[in-house]
Amino acid sequence: MSVLAEALSVLVENRILTQRYPGGVEGFARDCPSAGFCSDGRISRVGFLSPRDTRFFLGVLEACGLHCGGESRVPEVAIVDQNVGLLHPCLWLESGHAQGIPLCWHAAHRPGRLVIPRAWSNKQSEAFEPLPDVPFPRLMRFLRTEDRLDWYQNRRTGELVYVDSPFVTH
Repeated sequence: MSVLAEALSVLVENRILTQRYPGGVEGFARDCPSAGFCSDGRISRVGFLSPRDTRFFLGVLEACGLHCGGESRVPEVAIVDQNVGLLHPCLWLESGHAQGIPLCWHAAHRPGRLVIPRAWSNKQSEAFEPLPDVPFPRLMRFLRTEDRLDWYQNRRTGELVYVDSPFVTH
């Protein structure tokens, strides 16, 4: 099985969540600040559109005791950019594309059936068309937060996209 890896994805093995995250996989799903959560039973994923939101969530995971990278330890959390793949070496995860859709799967298993977030739609996903070797943040430009919605513009097509703001600041 595999999970959607659209935009910027934060991924964790379910066995690590079960062992170390408060509430396990269910707690992780509940705590995910966006509608971009999905799990294939082996790995869990949450997606973001901005590096700022991704970094904030990584800080939350670190505060919960998950190791997000560094020189001395193997990362328990992986970050995947839909256009360039894994941002840091990670032996337990692989990424790729199937029919133009970015996806990730556990390295010990075949990709298999794709699991997507409940709120995912093909229509909105068209704005995120993968561009090989172009980091995702260069594709989408943040415009503003308005009424708890984050607005982005696709730099290539000019298309406007909005998502629920995962971290509302006042």
